[in-house]
Amino acid sequence: MSLATNNEVYVQTLNPIEQKARNGYDRMAVLVPWAANSSYETAQDQLWLLASRYSATMTRLIDLWPMLGGVISKIDDEYGTLVSRYHVDASVDAKHMLVQWVNQDQGAQTWEELTASVGEDYFLPWQGTASTTVSIHPVTVLVTFSPTCTVLGFSFHQALFDPRSMCQFSSEFIRLTSLEAIVSSPVVPRCRGRSYIDTLSFGHEGLARRDFQSRSRRSMFPCFDFGASMPKWEPVRLVSRRVVVNLDKIVAMASAQTGPYERSGSRGGVMRPTFMQLASYGMLVSALMALVLVRSRLTSQSALNVPSRIRLNFVQSGASVISKDEQYMGNSSVITTALLDPKALFGLSGHQMTNMVAIGQRSTIEDLEHVQRIISEATNRVNRQFVAEYVALKCVFPPGEEREAYERGLSGGTLVFEDWMGAAKEPAGIPYSEMDELPQVIPADSYATEPKVVILPRVDFDEASGRRCFVWFCEQADVVNRAMTRLYDEGWIF
Repeated sequence: MSLATNNEVYVQTLNPIEQKARNGYDRMAVLVPWAANSSYETAQDQLWLLASRYSATMTRLIDLWPMLGGVISKIDDEYGTLVSRYHVDASVDAKHMLVQWVNQDQGAQTWEELTASVGEDYFLPWQGTASTTVSIHPVTVLVTFSPTCTVLGFSFHQALFDPRSMCQFSSEFIRLTSLEAIVSSPVVPRCRGRSYIDTLSFGHEGLARRDFQSRSRRSMFPCFDFGASMPKWEPVRLVSRRVVVNLDKIVAMASAQTGPYERSGSRGGVMRPTFMQLASYGMLVSALMALVLVRSRLTSQSALNVPSRIRLNFVQSGASVISKDEQYMGNSSVITTALLDPKALFGLSGHQMTNMVAIGQRSTIEDLEHVQRIISEATNRVNRQFVAEYVALKCVFPPGEEREAYERGLSGGTLVFEDWMGAAKEPAGIPYSEMDELPQVIPADSYATEPKVVILPRVDFDEASGRRCFVWFCEQADVVNRAMTRLYDEGWIF
């Protein structure tokens, strides 16, 4: 990222990943429950004070990340380069424009309705396309006070935000609503200068598109199909669901099957940890959702039509691989892909035609372990060299061609996975809100653009149900119905 100043206006050229991002907003809703049934009525005369608290929070976050208080626009060159323009000392009024609030007295949705579906009414409207004449804000927040809860509607522009940065911003926004945090936490501005993505020593300046059509690089990035071997993915209407996964069931099944350790096949019989000790909760739940959704997709198909590979695309932060800077803000997302062989997983031979008994069987801990190990191998491939190659790919292909290659990859039965577990780390410390409970986080309905699984915050413990993890996913309606039936019947969700 290059950096220049002009009359105290900073102009930063976005990095290659940010340049090739989609031109639109990703939307995340954070639901902050009231402390008691009467809290909303009690707070009516104080709503403007609560709204000003959220505006003050935005001010502090823009003090921390000044580029978020500016605009994204294109400069008038032959490439249509995207830049971020901002003042380090933006006015308070300019900062407050990014946070607006409404009071929803009539027609408020219930808690169950909100956690199932969050529509466009809870977010500030889309501003149009970035061009030489139109500039757009990187982030906006609409605060909706309703009798049910307070809804924080975050709109993150995809040029500057990947899932990691979205979670980082929302978590800090929630934390800084606490009066103690506002009073006691100093802010050191982060004018990020050159991004970590730009400081990579690529060594790939001579690469051309034919290099990314070679077998070695095709195997590194199977999420793209630059050879046009598959048709372009045609968008279909997707249905979303939010579920609560029973983590204790996974732990109990694994413990009953293998115990805490298993013996390796080596001559010395070395004891090694089972996959339960090697996997995070997020990875375990991702493996479960991949297993269930793939089975649900294939249940109605004959074995003859089962694809040879199903892509599991995992969106990860490149910046977190390159640097330990936890406050880095920007889009550095890379995609690593786990290739799942459904026939091997479900025990189907090449001669089976219509016998889908194996796919219809209940999921076992061996199935779960198999998927988890494939996922782990894929995510462990993301290192500095992987990020450098991914950025080189972004530099070589124009946006339209790269996007078409990605969409052709989707047509092979791809599932996309994102980790939002860091989006809410502590309760919102604001008057009249529930001080002892983490807010609920859920993607907006508009996030259902491709088959996707999002691991949400709130891995917690409930005395009645044990350890739980919240998950949002979207798929075609018939797949969702079969997946929900399987999840309930096998006891994976409450």
